[in-house]
Amino acid sequence: MKKKKLFVFLLGFILQTNNIFSQNIGVNTTGASPAVTNLFEVLQPGALNNSIGIYVSHSGIPTTGYALQAIKSGASVNNIAAYLSATGGTNNYALIVPPEAGRVGIGTITPTALLHLLDGTLTGIYSTTAGASGWGGDFHNTDGGGDRYAQLAGATYSGIFMNGNVGIGTTSPAAKLEVQAGSGVNGIRTIQASEYNSEGNSGIRLFDAATPTGALQMGVDATLNAGYIQAMQPTVSWTTRPLLLQANGGNVGIGTTAPAESIHIFGSAGTISERIEVTSVGANDRVVYGLNRGAKRWDMGVNSSKTNVNDLQFREDATVRMVIQEGGNVGIGTTAPTSI
Repeated sequence: MKKKKLFVFLLGFILQTNNIFSQNIGVNTTGASPAVTNLFEVLQPGALNNSIGIYVSHSGIPTTGYALQAIKSGASVNNIAAYLSATGGTNNYALIVPPEAGRVGIGTITPTALLHLLDGTLTGIYSTTAGASGWGGDFHNTDGGGDRYAQLAGATYSGIFMNGNVGIGTTSPAAKLEVQAGSGVNGIRTIQASEYNSEGNSGIRLFDAATPTGALQMGVDATLNAGYIQAMQPTVSWTTRPLLLQANGGNVGIGTTAPAESIHIFGSAGTISERIEVTSVGANDRVVYGLNRGAKRWDMGVNSSKTNVNDLQFREDATVRMVIQEGGNVGIGTTAPTSI
């Protein structure tokens, strides 16, 4: 104990004279010499609880005071000013900064939060994990409210994770994902050269459940240069799930922004073209237009199961009331007219 007190006294005296006369200084209770690579070495092998290897305290009220400062310079391959390691315990903590200890600044000497990172070129936080169950980042709010977990804010990008919801451009998301964009800015933009008949290569896919029985996929087919919307039964069929437009009412406009009827088609002026074209090679496809009033149904079309596959028929339920044949003959009450 006397040797230790003497060493501390001498060390204080040497430091006060601003000169260190030894290349290697070792402080320990075993008498071991410090490693030749360590200019100052402290070993604390004791089993005392809360024992401290080095305790630094700085008091006074200067404009800026540093209790501890480490600077590594020179043309080394890697310059490391401080290296912290904790091993061998049940819980190992390389660094703990308690709440009452103040703020931590990285890249700034004026931190405005408990941890403040500032740099003009480098990424603020880059996190990776190699574990099968590890998280790259995990944020918790334990103040009892538990409403906000992480908030991102910037001149270009902003977002928030709140109550299980994600908000982009808003601090109060009301859905699992809510995006608010200003005028002239895309709310959601996806870039995917997808295929209209590929389940695994669509721009957007919506499912009805974790194990889906129905799905809706949308995208842009790069080969056809066309956008598509397709309702389907995943891994089973493209045709067993209908696509509903305005299922609760309302008009649909094609070529117009002001549809006046349930389906309003507006074509280009000065051109002669079909507004509706139905193409089919099915054995019994016939309806081009149908009117169903509940107890009575009228339809118009071509019945390709008949002998005269190109005859235009007008039907009341299952009865043909009028026919216009390919050669121009018209029949009312007969399907085999011999004249106009």
